[in-house]
Amino acid sequence: MTCNNSTIIINCNKIKKIYNNSYHGRRAFLRELFFYFRINKLNLNYVPKLIKFNHKELWIEISNVGISLDKLYYRKNKKHLNHHILELHNKLKKDTLMYHNDIRYKNICYNKLEDKYYLIDFERCNYNYNDYNHQNIL
Repeated sequence: MTCNNSTIIINCNKIKKIYNNSYHGRRAFLRELFFYFRINKLNLNYVPKLIKFNHKELWIEISNVGISLDKLYYRKNKKHLNHHILELHNKLKKDTLMYHNDIRYKNICYNKLEDKYYLIDFERCNYNYNDYNHQNIL
């Protein structure tokens, strides 16, 4: 999977996100890495764990926590999903004082075995709210 600033490689138990070696790619890498360092001590159970990273090659590895909602539900049953998503976003704001800034179905994962939702993709996370792409679902 490829995004504007990164490429994602999915393995059965981990996800490797490789960032472009550009200004925006480096910025996204540092922002996401900063977020994972910040939450590491908080031990949030709705965010994947950071496994390892390489600041020279600009990649991070996180635990694979499930399937993103855009692939799993195909945007059916929006009312039910939006309740869980809003709950996750409010937990994030309360626990970290940060905004995700890119809440979309593709940035929420569902783990069927645990019956649990996770937030992913924190490269736009910040202390201020910004709707970068006007596609946020909340």
